[in-house]
Amino acid sequence: MSPNKLLPLGIPIIMVHGLDDADVDPKMTKKFGSEAENLGDNVSYVIMESANHFDLIDPKTPIWKSTIATIRNKI
Repeated sequence: MSPNKLLPLGIPIIMVHGLDDADVDPKMTKKFGSEAENLGDNVSYVIMESANHFDLIDPKTPIWKSTIATIRNKI
């Protein structure tokens, strides 16, 4: 099922995307966020420079701590 079909979520959405992501085009993230906003969801975008698709969720990478801190600051 497409995540877009679940919209609106009715909760704040924090979207984190790495600029070096070769797996998911940042345009897809922006499109999802735009659709969520159009349906009334509160959306925040976080772009992490020099991060690929997995750096954001891998605790062994230096960018992971930065990602967690950034998300905590948005909450």
